[in-house]
Amino acid sequence: MHIVFLSTGDPFSIHHWSGTTNHILKALQRLHQVTIVGRGLLEQMRFFSEVCFTRPKEVERYCQLIGALCSERIKNISDADLVFFGDLYIDAFLDIDIPVINLSDTTFTQMIEFRQENHRAYVPSMIECERKALNQIYTKILYASEWPRECAVNYYNCDRAKIEIINFGANLPHPVNYQVNIDLSYCHIVFIGRSWKNKGGDIAFETFRILQRKAFPCKMTFIGCIPPIGEPIPDNIEIIPFLDKNKPADLGKLCSILYNAHFLILPTRFEAFGIVFAEASAYGVPSIATRVGGTIGAIKEGKNGFLLPLSAKAEEYANKIIRVFSDQKTYLQLRKNTRREYETRLNWDIWSKKVTKIFEQTVEQYKNEQKG
Repeated sequence: MHIVFLSTGDPFSIHHWSGTTNHILKALQRLHQVTIVGRGLLEQMRFFSEVCFTRPKEVERYCQLIGALCSERIKNISDADLVFFGDLYIDAFLDIDIPVINLSDTTFTQMIEFRQENHRAYVPSMIECERKALNQIYTKILYASEWPRECAVNYYNCDRAKIEIINFGANLPHPVNYQVNIDLSYCHIVFIGRSWKNKGGDIAFETFRILQRKAFPCKMTFIGCIPPIGEPIPDNIEIIPFLDKNKPADLGKLCSILYNAHFLILPTRFEAFGIVFAEASAYGVPSIATRVGGTIGAIKEGKNGFLLPLSAKAEEYANKIIRVFSDQKTYLQLRKNTRREYETRLNWDIWSKKVTKIFEQTVEQYKNEQKG
């Protein structure tokens, strides 16, 4: 199948969308012919972008211009079967005669609400662009969890039947070596996140302090940020401000940490999906996180971790860790189940097979409708 991969970002960059775009591209290329359209367009049209976000009346004109340009490029690919991925700035004004399948982990409305940017001048126009794309442009919509689907259906009145839920995979090399029967003489807890506040770093750190006060044998590793705790760092806390997965040494260090970890803790305030939960699952490491946004897609309760309410305090996280870890037989079974979640749904090979089936069905149905 010949797929037009539509994105204004750089799908070859391991840094774009935390590497997710790149992993999606590679997964598709293993099974299909893929042609990229739209790469670098936003950079090339930076002037229009600045006008767009300072003068709301220009938003539609700006999107129409990019949509027309991409439509022309797509029409020149004579044997293309479908357009995949998409970009809100482009999609609403596509004018092509092949199916368009969109992929996302959130809606524009949900992201704006979290960022508290509803007041921004361009927001109403972009919401209408999303409404048009969801209802008139997309033949099929693939979401990473049920969370954005409910928004699309309830807020935008999108047809639920055109939406499919397919969980994302781990943005790490497929680990052959992982531990189920791990050393249980102590508990190694890992926190991964760049934004201390948004990822609930303060709750994670307080969880560790509570565990220490309860004489629970543990150590903790913080990856991606420097904890602003205003006190000396205890010896049993390791801080790694940054790891670049594009560098073999850094990637190896991250994989080694996950290999030896017992829990991933992430009391996040917002999460569209949580690729990090898939990455932890790849090593059999259960996650303890917040039931918020799309985490319900990444973490299945009791299978590869546990979800606590957004209101949960550090004491609740600490109690959950102690309760789960103290029953060693149950904990080891949890590790086995966690790895199984990765093998059966949280990897890109499984994702690409599910997506390919949807591609084939969508193209066939589209052709039949055109004949009719």
